[in-house]
Amino acid sequence: MKATSKCFFALFLIAHFTQAQRRDQVILLDAGLLGKIIYKLGDATMPQYGFLPGKKFPTYDTRYPFDFQKRTISVTLQDMRDSLQMKRVNCSELDLKNKSEFRGEQGTLKVWQYLNHLLSTSNIVIDNAATDTLKVKLRVLDSRLFGFGQVEVHGICEMEFEFHGVSKIYCVDLEDGDPTAPLGWDSVVTRKTASRLITSASIRDLIEQFLNDFENWK
Repeated sequence: MKATSKCFFALFLIAHFTQAQRRDQVILLDAGLLGKIIYKLGDATMPQYGFLPGKKFPTYDTRYPFDFQKRTISVTLQDMRDSLQMKRVNCSELDLKNKSEFRGEQGTLKVWQYLNHLLSTSNIVIDNAATDTLKVKLRVLDSRLFGFGQVEVHGICEMEFEFHGVSKIYCVDLEDGDPTAPLGWDSVVTRKTASRLITSASIRDLIEQFLNDFENWK
């Protein structure tokens, strides 16, 4: 398919699904063309295990249940990684390389999927018409692997949450063998699978930190 044909096809998909856009999804700001298409299609094209090739990239539930009693908010997600170009975060001693498969839209859309899932399962009603808006900015999402054979894996995630004029930055550096990690230090998996599992869990851990605070966020 020629480039012009691909462009017209993508624009057709966006136009076609604009009318079908769900009001109960996180609004994805400044998305690329692929992001906009997948946003319009929703989870029909990005199921539980995502769209990345290879091993499964799961979406983990929170470790503890939350019940916000149908608190209704609108939610926006903005990927700030390209503009910030961060090299270090306060929660980790590691340098960021930003060369993993999460550096582009794949990472953005996985965070989008996590927000939709974890907020909804915590009994938060996402409604784009709501007057109260939670603004989420993705600042860092990276994966670092060290060693051969006995591999050390890190998932590093940083996001900023703003609600009612108050903002807070959350940061997680999750390593295999940590109490909340899905892998132990002696788990036998491929490097790609280890990277995906730990990075996915780091997103979960960060959003769970936010949810703990959000219970008292007026």
